[in-house]
Amino acid sequence: MSTDPGGIYRSGDGGDTWSGNVSPTALQGIAVTRLATHPQQPLLLYATFAAADGLYVFASPDGGDNWRDIDGGKLPKAPLRALAVRADQPDAVYVRGDAGIFLLPDLAAS
Repeated sequence: MSTDPGGIYRSGDGGDTWSGNVSPTALQGIAVTRLATHPQQPLLLYATFAAADGLYVFASPDGGDNWRDIDGGKLPKAPLRALAVRADQPDAVYVRGDAGIFLLPDLAAS
């Protein structure tokens, strides 16, 4: 996986070739601030965005083919800058943004 301003791209061959933009359709063109994978489920991806409309944390259960909003509009309307999934607590996602640090628990199960 790789990002550029407004896109997420995937390679299945070590970087020799890359897919088109697989970021959520509603967020194409919005800056991707971080990507993380679930430590036990490598196809489960998390992405944060610097959007101004409240769409900030998305998850993809299938390596980027499908995405869903997982913060549910609960986070303050401020860009997110960091994302972490702990190996010893893989179902909790930590995000840090301009408005603070937040824990989104049990996201892998939802």
